[in-house]
Amino acid sequence: MFRDANKSLRLSISLPLEAVRHGHLIEDIPDRDEFYEVFAEFVAGLIERLGRPEVASWEQARIYEASSNRDHRERGAAWIQRRQH
Repeated sequence: MFRDANKSLRLSISLPLEAVRHGHLIEDIPDRDEFYEVFAEFVAGLIERLGRPEVASWEQARIYEASSNRDHRERGAAWIQRRQH
């Protein structure tokens, strides 16, 4: 179950991340603060839509840290912190 959720999260966010890497979203939302706000809301909505799966990988933890939802960010940061010590 967690592996499927992790894969779904990675796949669901890969297209927007590619758009960010290639500058497409930044062109659509040139104000940097607004861009990060919109992107963080998108990430939060995606995590919620997938049922808030447990953080199970570095990639997923980093995605959670990009969320506008404080609980998501804390869960991502906690997962990373547990593995750095």
